[in-house]
Amino acid sequence: MMSDMSAEVDRPDDRQLRYPLASRVEVARDGLIERMKSGAYADGRLPREDDLAKEQRVSRTTIRAVLQSLERDGVVSRRHGIGTFINFDVLSSPIPLNRLAGFEQLIQEAGAVATVTVTRVAVETAPEVLASAGLDPAQSCVLVDKTFHADKVACARVRDVFPESSLTAALDPQVPVPGSTFTFAERHCVEPIDYAMAEIEISLADEDLSEHLRIASGTPLIRLKETHYGVSGNLLGFSFIDCLAKPMRLMVLRRNG
Repeated sequence: MMSDMSAEVDRPDDRQLRYPLASRVEVARDGLIERMKSGAYADGRLPREDDLAKEQRVSRTTIRAVLQSLERDGVVSRRHGIGTFINFDVLSSPIPLNRLAGFEQLIQEAGAVATVTVTRVAVETAPEVLASAGLDPAQSCVLVDKTFHADKVACARVRDVFPESSLTAALDPQVPVPGSTFTFAERHCVEPIDYAMAEIEISLADEDLSEHLRIASGTPLIRLKETHYGVSGNLLGFSFIDCLAKPMRLMVLRRNG
């Protein structure tokens, strides 16, 4: 009898089975966050794993992975023998930087409508960028320039630099370049991005940035310099991100342990 009940709980929606676990986790995570933000768990306590799995129509394996992801990001705290509780201040917080997610997704999770426009794609050299990372400064790079909008307001400019040593082949000019840095790496690099290291600075908008973001020169900006790596540890590329402090308020969560 117990095994039959367990099998029923573990049986996910048939439509989910066509997707890999990572995709099922992402979809279920988005669904659970949406329910938390809608006030479905107003008392701040999440239901048991079995009930959450039924709500999201996924297996318990998937929902456990979702809860582990949310706990890592500080969205929930799990108290052994008591339950799982929502940290509402983190749930409603500004855009978190402690996850490997594209800016479009982060803007959406912050409650805004996100759009991205690829403004320029070019093959050029970037000797200073490459030399600073110990790479051959003479090699060509693919440069992708993008502007992100939150609720139709320009809020960030992202410039990606991918050296030819990390690319599988030359780009087809007839194929549009994706707006996501991570999607670009999946399609065109020798391996997808596994992690990124980011340096955070404060800068002032120059004439070029003021034109892209439609702001006055000298406006304070948050600048992120990201270096992207594959699972093998290979350096794949760089992103230079300039964000308006408002509406692109960023957050870094620090947790004990």
